[in-house]
This record gives sequence, C-alpha cells and structure tokens, in this order.
Amino acid sequence: MWSMVTSGLLISTALLIGGPALLATAIALSVVLLVRALYVATGRPPIDPQQWRQHWQRRRDNGEDWSTGPIPTMTDERTRQYERTGR
Repeated sequence: MWSMVTSGLLISTALLIGGPALLATAIALSVVLLVRALYVATGRPPIDPQQWRQHWQRRRDNGEDWSTGPIPTMTDERTRQYERTGR
C-alpha cells in the first residue's frame, strides 16, 4: 500500500515540478517500488544480488556449472563414432 502511495507522490511531484526527464525518472522509480511491493506481497524475497551469488555458488559446488572451456574440435575418428552411435 505504501509503495502505491509513494509511487503516486513521486509521479505527481515530477509532473508539478519538472520536465520529461524528471517524469521518466519518477516513473522508473515507481515501477521499481511496485515490483518490489509485488515480491513482498507474494512472500518472495525482493531482488538481492547476494541471493543470486549464493544460487550460482551452489550450482558450481554441485557440479552443475557449464563448461567455459574451448569447444573441442571433432576429429575424424570422433566424427565416425558420432555418426555410428549418435553420441
């Protein structure tokens, strides 16, 4: 509720005081406030960079991380094996 009131105040103040740049900034901040309010209302945590870092660290620890090495070239033998088995 307070997010909607704060968003309304931001936009109305921007309309009264400033030009298009201030209005665009106020609208952007209002969207951020409303999205955060939706996260809180649904019981999900707000966006937190630390949470994403922990998520990716867990994936790395469990061996789920994608390989970042170079793509190996297909040798002739490997190509024949792939054609025979499909793997």
